[in-house]
Parts: sequence; structure tokens; C-alpha cells
Amino acid sequence: MDFPDVFLSLAKLVRYLGNEMAPNILFGLFTISWVATKHYLCIKMMISIWTEGIFEVPMEKRFPHCPDSYASYPIVGFMWAILCVLQAVLIYWFVMILKVLEKVLIKGEDAADERSDEESDSEDEAKPNDTGRSN
Repeated sequence: MDFPDVFLSLAKLVRYLGNEMAPNILFGLFTISWVATKHYLCIKMMISIWTEGIFEVPMEKRFPHCPDSYASYPIVGFMWAILCVLQAVLIYWFVMILKVLEKVLIKGEDAADERSDEESDSEDEAKPNDTGRSN
């Protein structure tokens, strides 16, 4: 569980307890902590890996084929690419968070979880057995 998840879980818990204003405040704190941890710190880490990551490991732990660094540029590039994909996913999620925040701040609606808690009726339907016939 990441730091922003604490605020999101608390918001859900307080909503289940029947409070209407506190979940919206906690969702705002979740959004602020999301930006700080998922975007600011992640991008800062990516810049650090790109600029300093190759030279931060002691000489005895470096790769023998590249004595001036602990990792070759392809490895650092691969790590950078993975973090870029992660950042793209986080940006997509952040857009979804902003849509909920817009709903709360501009439209005045609650930040209710709109996913359905009901189970689908398809589980109750008859399923074919091994012979291909319905039970």
C-alpha cells in the first residue's frame, strides 16, 4: 500500500460510515499525495537514473565489460523505458482522478464509487457440463 492509498482507503471507510463531507476532503488529500509521490518523485527518480545512475555504484560492483559504470547504457535505457511506461499509466489514472475531482469541485456531486457491487446474473445461469449439455 502506497502513501496515497491510505487517504483513498480512509475516504472509502468514512463514506461507508455514512459521512458525506469527510470522504471528499480525504479524496482531495489523496489527489495531492498522488501528485507528490507518483508524479513528482517518480519523475525526479527517472531524471536521477538518467543523469547519475550509471556512476553511483562502487567500482567493485560495476560490470567488467563497462568499467566506468555499474551498468551499460542499454540497461539504463531499459530501466528508463519501463519507468516511462509506468509514468504513462500513472498519467492515465491521474486523468481519471481529475475527472472525479471535477465532479466534486465543479459540479458539486459526491465522489461516490460508481462501480457496481452487485453480482451479475450470469453466474446463476445453467452452465454446460463436460458433455456439452446444460445441467
